[in-house]
Amino acid sequence: ACDVADREALAALLAEHPVDAVVHTAGVDHLDPLETMTPGAFADVLSAKAAGALHLDALLDGRELDAFVLFSSIAGVWGSGHQAAYAAANALLDGLAERRRARGLPATAVAWGPWAGGGMAEGDGADDRL
Repeated sequence: ACDVADREALAALLAEHPVDAVVHTAGVDHLDPLETMTPGAFADVLSAKAAGALHLDALLDGRELDAFVLFSSIAGVWGSGHQAAYAAANALLDGLAERRRARGLPATAVAWGPWAGGGMAEGDGADDRL
C-alpha cells in the first residue's frame, strides 16, 4: 500500500506489483467557500484525487490495461460553492478519462452523487445543497 499522490512510492509499488487494471477511488472533500479556503486545504483535496490519478496515468503509460476506472463525482459539474477544490479535482478526472480515450486507452469516469447513498455525501447536507 502507498499514497498514490506520492509519485516515487507509487512508481516503486507498480514496479514490484504489475497491474492490468486500475480502480482509483481516492478522495478528500473540504467543505469551505473558496474565499476562505487555504491554499494548503485546496492542495490536499487536489492531491488526494487528482495527483494520484495523474501519476497512475503517467506511470502506466505504455502498459496494456484492461480497465482504468476513476471514481469521479457530480461535483465536477454541479459542485456547490463549498466544494471548489473537490469540484476542480473531479472535473480533472473527467478530463483525464477523455484524454486517455482520445489516446486510444481504456478509461471510465464514474460520476457518483448523493443519490447513490452513503459515501462522502452522507450526513453533510449534500442532498440539500444539490
